[in-house]
Amino acid sequence: MIPTRASPASPRPRASAGSPSTATSRPAPTSSTPSWSGPCGSATRSWTDAPGDPADALARLVASSWQLVHRFRNILLAAQRELPAERIRGVHDRILRRVQSLIEQGQSAGTFRRDMPRQWLITTTYSLMHAAAEDAAAGRLDAGDAAGLITATLLAAFTPDRGE
Repeated sequence: MIPTRASPASPRPRASAGSPSTATSRPAPTSSTPSWSGPCGSATRSWTDAPGDPADALARLVASSWQLVHRFRNILLAAQRELPAERIRGVHDRILRRVQSLIEQGQSAGTFRRDMPRQWLITTTYSLMHAAAEDAAAGRLDAGDAAGLITATLLAAFTPDRGE
């Protein structure tokens, strides 16, 4: 039998006898529960804070982030069905601060365009990573190609025109 999602009118399943009482049927977080800010924060810190070409740092950031997004894509897709978009985005605050720092570095160096709001470039990065996860899960994108495609798309969007 396939479990179905409880409708708003139906009661949530209760904890079984002998188990701790919980308000929902979702398992409590454990040390093995992925934390988007945890793995991403330390994995990307050295790559985004290191001196060097911002475009290269972006490629490294995308490659490391894609590994995590792809690994936990089913959790992401489930969260998108159950949680408000702002809650999901809020969980990404730490990595998005890294993206912001990298974009600031790229704009200061003239590597990334300055004619678009920085927040829009951050949103573009966030949205493209999540769109790639959805397409990979649906079989429309080979997960092995995703990091390269994401990087190429972001660099095309972020690179200023020669006249800028």
